[in-house]
Amino acid sequence: MIEEIFSIHPFGRMSIGGNASAVIYLIRDDFTTALAAGAVNGSPNVPGGTLTSTRVLIDSGSKVSIAGGEIVWTSGVGNVDPAMRESGAITRASGRVFLAQVKVTSIQVQVGWNNSTTVSLANRRGVLDFANSELYVIWNNGGSATLIGAYVIGTTYQMATVLLATGNMIFVKGGIYTSWSLLWIDRTDTGATVYAAFYNIGSGSNVALDNFHVPDPLFLPSPLAYDTFTRANGALGNSETTGPDGQVVTARAWTLQNGTIAIVSNTASLTVLGGLTAYATVNAGSADVMIDVAVTRTLGSGGIILRYVDANNYIIAYHNGTNCRIDKVVAGSTTNVVTANPTYSAGAVVRVVCYGTKFRLFYAGAAVGSEGTIADAALQTSALFGLYGSDLSAVWDNFTVWSRGLDNAYSTLDSYLS
Repeated sequence: MIEEIFSIHPFGRMSIGGNASAVIYLIRDDFTTALAAGAVNGSPNVPGGTLTSTRVLIDSGSKVSIAGGEIVWTSGVGNVDPAMRESGAITRASGRVFLAQVKVTSIQVQVGWNNSTTVSLANRRGVLDFANSELYVIWNNGGSATLIGAYVIGTTYQMATVLLATGNMIFVKGGIYTSWSLLWIDRTDTGATVYAAFYNIGSGSNVALDNFHVPDPLFLPSPLAYDTFTRANGALGNSETTGPDGQVVTARAWTLQNGTIAIVSNTASLTVLGGLTAYATVNAGSADVMIDVAVTRTLGSGGIILRYVDANNYIIAYHNGTNCRIDKVVAGSTTNVVTANPTYSAGAVVRVVCYGTKFRLFYAGAAVGSEGTIADAALQTSALFGLYGSDLSAVWDNFTVWSRGLDNAYSTLDSYLS
């Protein structure tokens, strides 16, 4: 008699005899069946998924064909022509992910969700835009485009856009992104029902897409640290153990490094300056992160502290009412790295993405200046991140730290590529 041994696979599938079963897909379109231009619209997914889905194509110039296992075109008619959505409707759920493979030989293509049966720029949700060597994210219900990086023309990339209850997370892998890298998190995009889609931009596009996958298992990573400061007035204590989307998160102990920052009315508030500033940190466990906090200040500066080593070596990102800046402090000497003058707004989010020697600053969802470089050896490895201010009226809320992905934190996405 042969005895079958069943165990639970980490993606929620069953495995037999300890061997993981194949991933189940809601939509799987590998474009394996060749089709001439003019024959793609209405054709079925191949090999298909558990949802019945066909390709709904806009292609007035009969530009699009399927060849060599890819959906391709060598020129476009204009914006959203060609464009395509999968007809299979996806119900928004935190952790529902759409993956695709993208290679752009010239100009521009956008890939992500569409929140209507009508494919249009207004209906884009959580879209990654490959725009002539620059990477943008399209968010805020299709109304905002933010520069978040670069890519190399002719290089193949994998991308993933993950639905949240409201908003999306966007990841990329390929080229300089040697592991899955978190590019953006948005908390505004809506749409109870969405569709996997692409959008051609311009007339000179030369694009090849592959592997439109919507797996059945949900992918919802946890932040490294998360704190809304919703607790009794007093010492900062520990950060929270439940994340913004219900994830289990490690509690991190807050350490006052200078001055006093305390809980006041369910916010973190600067109550005592240590000289001219105050700052508190948590050990996030990684030096390469995306860090957010909502900041309100009146007379001085409010923002975040990054890679804190000691009182003479750290990085700060802040708005002072006029400019938003990244400064580095090395051996007690301060040097500005990034600066621009976005309009101050109470409660707006200061965001920094740091990975290795590279730092990108964002304020209220918009890029501040260009990417900065901090190569000082003293500021490369510390995992201490937190709150920084020079204003006794400074208030912080919704502090979140995510792994950038250089530690392979998002390698589960590889399981959904084939």
